[in-house]
Amino acid sequence: MRSRLRPPWRPPCPSAPLRAIPRTSSSDLYSLGALGYFLLAGSPPFPGKNLLEIGMRQLHEAPVPPSQRLERAVPADLEALVLRCLAKAPAERPASARALRAELDACQDAGKWTAELCAAWWQQHAGGIALRQRARGPLQVPGSVRLDRGRLRPNG
Repeated sequence: MRSRLRPPWRPPCPSAPLRAIPRTSSSDLYSLGALGYFLLAGSPPFPGKNLLEIGMRQLHEAPVPPSQRLERAVPADLEALVLRCLAKAPAERPASARALRAELDACQDAGKWTAELCAAWWQQHAGGIALRQRARGPLQVPGSVRLDRGRLRPNG
């Protein structure tokens, strides 16, 4: 029987410590890399059926380059930079957000996407995106949880 005092996300053994990973600018750059990967490839860098599988892939595998996943060209300099942000070793990632910005600005296609092009794209596509989102319903990530009237419930 599970103790009512122990939250469900804590380990069952009271002496088992939770391993806290310090948040640093390097972990922020990793998160930006994951977001950049998703924006380029349309899928997360480490797909999986549940959080355990995703976590194991994240720890032990390199992400498939977006160009391979998409089977079409992605600007090589941008793809390499996104993959560097996802490097397992923090020292292999850009040194800072400022350094990342400088490398993004140096990409061959930097500056080609203007605010006007962005607004035109959204005007053309926003309706279709909203329809697809409504048809799919709320985002469900296997193995995640949702709050339901103050209680944690499995999601999917």
